[in-house]
Amino acid sequence: MTNFDFLLADKQFSSFADVAVAAEKLLHIDVDSCVLSCRRAMEFAVKWMYSVDRDLSMPYQDNLNSLMGDESFRDIVGTDIWRRMDLIRRTANNAAHSGKKVTPEMAELCIRNLFVFMDFVACCYGDDYVEPTFDESFLKEGTPHPSAAPTPSPIGEGKNFLFFFLRFTPFYRLIW
Repeated sequence: MTNFDFLLADKQFSSFADVAVAAEKLLHIDVDSCVLSCRRAMEFAVKWMYSVDRDLSMPYQDNLNSLMGDESFRDIVGTDIWRRMDLIRRTANNAAHSGKKVTPEMAELCIRNLFVFMDFVACCYGDDYVEPTFDESFLKEGTPHPSAAPTPSPIGEGKNFLFFFLRFTPFYRLIW
């Protein structure tokens, strides 16, 4: 489970739900990738909002900064959520372009801010909205995600590794 599973329940959010789930799962694997995935999920959700909300018209440029900077978009999301979104955008841009190292605390903050924005999207545009709660325990390292079951070894139980290696290694690699 993740904090973004509530998005998976509504099919209209499919264009960004999986990316939000992946962002949280990346937290303890690679914080830079986590932040970049937060930004990506947010951008997909913003573009989705522009596609379904008649009060929003696509600005001249369709990059995230232009979409977020549009006055009608800012009016819809409000100042608090807009600032949270801007923090995600700036943090991801720094990670991608400036080489600044993202701290785990900053990545967690991006996940929390993404949750607030996604909750807003679900509340305003979702079918059968039920307010989700943010579960801090999902952010703790070592907390297993039930969906992240260990993958079985390709060698399998009781198989001889040498047999597996020889069976699936091209012959020309064995000669060298």
